[in-house]
Amino acid sequence: AAGVFAPALAALTLGLTGPGDGFSRRIGRNEMYNHAGNASAAMLSGILSAWNKRAVFWLMAFNCFCSLVAVCFVPSAKLQQQPPVSDSKKEKAVGSGGGLGSLFGSRNQSLRVFALCLALFHLANAAMLPLVGQKLAAVYGVEHATMLTSSAIVGAQ
Repeated sequence: AAGVFAPALAALTLGLTGPGDGFSRRIGRNEMYNHAGNASAAMLSGILSAWNKRAVFWLMAFNCFCSLVAVCFVPSAKLQQQPPVSDSKKEKAVGSGGGLGSLFGSRNQSLRVFALCLALFHLANAAMLPLVGQKLAAVYGVEHATMLTSSAIVGAQ
């Protein structure tokens, strides 16, 4: 879901704000609310799991419904229907001006080492939460698994 949600939200934000400073500020605010929402959903999941294990799934369905309702309130008249047009010089320089071209084409060795460390961190970090959750469930019992996993998610946020 994260592979679809983040680009869709970024596209919606770009359509509402256009490129420039407004987009950067709005993306920063979106990320703040994203992490706050993840932490609060994890806390609420942990609290509800003490009451009923199935309540977590109902909470996620409720969150999905609220997200769909929120999208319906986005005024379509404010969305930019056409992507921002750049001049021909910028279009020709797309391959050399940024992205992976600037990373691999750079002579800065420390930038490449940093990018490699960042990639390895994300590869390791993605697998850690499920493994920690399994270990905690094995040690403390399955009845506490949801509470412990939601606590780990809150800590990560």
